[in-house]
Amino acid sequence: MYKLLLILRYLRRKIAPMFAALAVMLCTAMVIIVISIMGGFLQSLTSALQTLEADVTVSGGLSGFSHYDQLRLKLEELPEVQAAAAVIQTYGLITLGDQHIIAVKILGIDGPQYDRVMQYRSSLYWTPQRREGKFSELDLTEAGMTFDTPPTWGQRPGIVLGIAISPTNRRNNEGQYDFQNSIVATSLTLNAMDISRGSPRPVAKQVIVVNESKSGIYEIDRNVVFVDFKFLQAALLMDRFEGEGDDGNPRIWPAKANDIVVRGAPGVPLEQLDRAVKQCTIGFINTRPNAPVLYSETWKQRHAIFLGAVQKEKLMLTILFAIISLVAVAMIGVIFYMIVLEKTRDIGVLRALGASRAGIGGIFLGYGVAIGIVGAVMGLGLATAIVYNINEIQNALTKHFGFTMWDPKIYYFDRIPARLDPVEVGVIMLSAVAAGLLGSILPAMLATRLRPVEALRYE
Repeated sequence: MYKLLLILRYLRRKIAPMFAALAVMLCTAMVIIVISIMGGFLQSLTSALQTLEADVTVSGGLSGFSHYDQLRLKLEELPEVQAAAAVIQTYGLITLGDQHIIAVKILGIDGPQYDRVMQYRSSLYWTPQRREGKFSELDLTEAGMTFDTPPTWGQRPGIVLGIAISPTNRRNNEGQYDFQNSIVATSLTLNAMDISRGSPRPVAKQVIVVNESKSGIYEIDRNVVFVDFKFLQAALLMDRFEGEGDDGNPRIWPAKANDIVVRGAPGVPLEQLDRAVKQCTIGFINTRPNAPVLYSETWKQRHAIFLGAVQKEKLMLTILFAIISLVAVAMIGVIFYMIVLEKTRDIGVLRALGASRAGIGGIFLGYGVAIGIVGAVMGLGLATAIVYNINEIQNALTKHFGFTMWDPKIYYFDRIPARLDPVEVGVIMLSAVAAGLLGSILPAMLATRLRPVEALRYE
């Protein structure tokens, strides 16, 4: 009991230990904030990729593969699969006006079919709730789904651009897009690269922008455009073709697609879905003579390098700030050493009254643990206040001082992503308490070695 009473007395009456508690608080808050922001960024990025990427993608390369619709239907028969859609993809250029040329990735999709897998409709920006006055009478969402241009715009095929492709769309300081002059209803030239029949062959088509797509990830929004599946298939000569073979006999070339994107059924683990898709794909290949090589990848495998880099950065920063936090251990050790010197006479009195060496050491070890607990709790409170209000803090700093921690015009997301993980927070707080204990070990050992007579004579 006397140990607890002395610990509480020292905590109430001594200012120096409070500086140690403040050091623990700042170190704890610093590590929690860093790991929360990095963890929030990783979580937001993972969630975005899960939404924007299919669970599994079966690919035949840029040259494509035939009988794709049969494979798609077989995949949809699997109990692990909710939906599958065929996709044609290639690369090319879009020309705005006479001079502005932009390199893009071109995806040919069937809007309703693709939407079942990728939630494509929800990415279309110009909806009935968000359209300019000159488009108020038009259903641009439906135009973005079917790629049919409104009759008053002409007979050209429709195209949907990533919202960051247009040079007139710029993000402001809050990360929102300022539309100086919407590119919707604008005619442009789409130059696609056809490599499905051997050597590359450029294909130029005139199209009209019928909508824009906003995924929320800048790298996708500035590079990807969508066109109708059948339109791109015909432009790249990947549609069904009847002609004369090398032997002079009539021949039919079946239609091709590049990829099949697959969405798993609710509750099905990604690994189980991947195995089922692979087995179905292998079975499909075995029934087709001279079938091309098909391979499937999960969204995690497709982005393993990028996600792995973010995870490593999170770990590296956490370790770096944890090493910096060792200053709290040194500060506790110095302060407790000063306390031992100051309380030498008190230690002698306790030893003379019968306190054991272990009891004396326990007082200072408990004192260190108490400092760690107080600092960890205050650090958690400070970190929680900052993490949950970090975007408001960022806006205030930008408004009053012009200082920007997170520029939404540069980073992937409009707001600073942050979240408190209970497990990570618990580990950090336990580490803070352990730091208090570690810093008090050497002073406690010093206190236990004092002899009662020498301690009582100490002045």
